[in-house]
Amino acid sequence: MLMNYEVAKDCENHDQTFRFDLRKDDAPTLHLAADTQQGADRWIEALVQTVDRCQLQDRRVEQVKWNQLLEPGAIISPDCFGYLMRLGHTSSNRRYCILKDGCLYFYYDIHSQNAFGVVCLYGYTVHESTDQSINFAFEVLPGDLGQKPLYFYTETEQDQKRWITAIEYSIKQSQCLQMK
Repeated sequence: MLMNYEVAKDCENHDQTFRFDLRKDDAPTLHLAADTQQGADRWIEALVQTVDRCQLQDRRVEQVKWNQLLEPGAIISPDCFGYLMRLGHTSSNRRYCILKDGCLYFYYDIHSQNAFGVVCLYGYTVHESTDQSINFAFEVLPGDLGQKPLYFYTETEQDQKRWITAIEYSIKQSQCLQMK
């Protein structure tokens, strides 16, 4: 990982003009070089973008961890909130949920002190369930088969549509943030 690294041209060493460094506090400096100035510039640009992405990801992970410690009413500007019934293998549980920045936080109820779980929905898709045996059901499916699919239902069709729309929007917004 390039977390907390800084990319800099090596101006001190004039015998290797296409050289650049990766620096991090409390870590050895990595001295790198390219064959040409254009090559060095391309490497520096790519590394700077990667470092920036890593730092953004780190800030997002810290925000998710922080939000998980908050009570439901303390999360500012959620994308959606309310009760969902989560379908399990043998039963369903009614949970208070908050959707924020592509993450779905689970609470036992609206009076909980903090979330007991969170799922980051990056790479997931959402759509109405094809299972006609449960009214107002929807599925949140991962793009990666190693991740767990989520199945929910709501009490009304309006709530179902509200949650599906909000989850789609929240996932798209979080992907836009990841690209920056």
